Amino acid sequence: MKPRADRPTLESLTAKVTIGPETREVAGRTTQLIALLVLHEKRVNEAGVGKLVAHFGEGQAKLELREHLPSLWLQPD
Repeated sequence: MKPRADRPTLESLTAKVTIGPETREVAGRTTQLIALLVLHEKRVNEAGVGKLVAHFGEGQAKLELREHLPSLWLQPD
């Protein structure tokens, strides 16, 4: 682990994101969240049913992919 002073701060993280014809530069937590999504892109895109949850705290972002079965609705005859 690098000494605390040598690690980049959350505010110093930047990324360029292109969606269609538009490119934006983002920083901080947004950059961290996008990096997590990129690292898990295949799993996020392949999940048939579920939801993606992002938790922020203590200068960190945690990405949680919750996969579950859809609700079943039973109708009496």
